[in-house]
Amino acid sequence: MNRYFIKKAIGAACFIVMILSGFMMNVKQLSLKIDWGAGPEQIVSEIESGVNEQFYGRHGFIDLFGALQRVMGKREMNDFEVVQDEQGFLHYTYFGEGASETTELVEALDDYRNGIEDKNVKFMYAMTPDKFIPGYTTFSKGMPYNYANETADQFLENLEKYKIDSLDFRDGLEESGIAKENLFYKTDHHWKVE
Repeated sequence: MNRYFIKKAIGAACFIVMILSGFMMNVKQLSLKIDWGAGPEQIVSEIESGVNEQFYGRHGFIDLFGALQRVMGKREMNDFEVVQDEQGFLHYTYFGEGASETTELVEALDDYRNGIEDKNVKFMYAMTPDKFIPGYTTFSKGMPYNYANETADQFLENLEKYKIDSLDFRDGLEESGIAKENLFYKTDHHWKVE
């Protein structure tokens, strides 16, 4: 039992030494870039900027973080605000139980259209495609889906009820001839290694 605690103590000591040595390297690197004669607010701002931008070994930490994410198979960011599908695209999402209600949005658009009617302006709503392509996009088990296409369908149906002209760009995706993996830019984030 005593041997167990000795191993833990050695591991903790090594960890503390690593943290302190990293701290000392960063203090040395940051202190060269700070104008200590400036006011306290500017000093704090420079320290914050320095920690974010001139952190010693910053790229190594970013690479290590990305590698850990990949090893863990993590495909979500910011508490499932953004998820990555099996095809590598990032999606803003939330846990939904069905299409969101769109009547209020359509009524607001109808009010807007009626407000510009006397200005001799034609009004049309253009529905942009969502990165979730039915029959192509797949998510890992447990990833949320926000029913964006179902909500868009409901929205367009409501536009039709109000006789608001619309153009659905989702319809042309299949006939565009563009490979599905090239339809959208594969976004990235500064802390990812991909």
